[in-house]
Amino acid sequence: MLDVKIGLSGLNSTGKTTLSNALASHLGWTVVQEGVPRSLFSVPAPQQARLLLEYVQSKRAAQNTQAPCILDRTAIDIALMIFNRPEIFGLEAALKAYAECEIMAQELDALILLPHDAIAVLESPNEAGLIRRFSPLMRKRNDILLRGLAQSMHDQTTIWELPNDVLTVEERVSFVVSRIEKLSSVNANPYPSGHS
Repeated sequence: MLDVKIGLSGLNSTGKTTLSNALASHLGWTVVQEGVPRSLFSVPAPQQARLLLEYVQSKRAAQNTQAPCILDRTAIDIALMIFNRPEIFGLEAALKAYAECEIMAQELDALILLPHDAIAVLESPNEAGLIRRFSPLMRKRNDILLRGLAQSMHDQTTIWELPNDVLTVEERVSFVVSRIEKLSSVNANPYPSGHS
């Protein structure tokens, strides 16, 4: 259990930060904060490319040095950001950052996907702090893309989808903790009974 890394992925305003803080408090683990630099969206393109790569590398370093930890936003979320804005970062920088995201995603012990429509949201600040109004169709599109990225980048046996009807923080914490306990028991005993 000493080096367990659990990541929360989901669209804006799905409760990642609230749940990561509640889980960290319950488990006594560290939270690796979302940490998207606000300047990423306000500096010229060459600087954006550098900041993107630095952000991905720092997030990966944090998840591997602060374990056990809960990640508020993971490599999957960053990959979605890259997919949605490749022309801003430039192809070379986007490919480098995405390659780092693939490695980072595989280093997670489990990935929790939060439903995009369980909490009704009409608008929310984006990574730069600007208010963004949501189109339900674009939100659905991004959710499909996020889940596709999760399946292609992470071990599918440890992707846990938070059910739509698990709404309260307490219910969400209970759901995740029960799965962490199962994961820990499997890791503690990798051989089923009767095997040596």
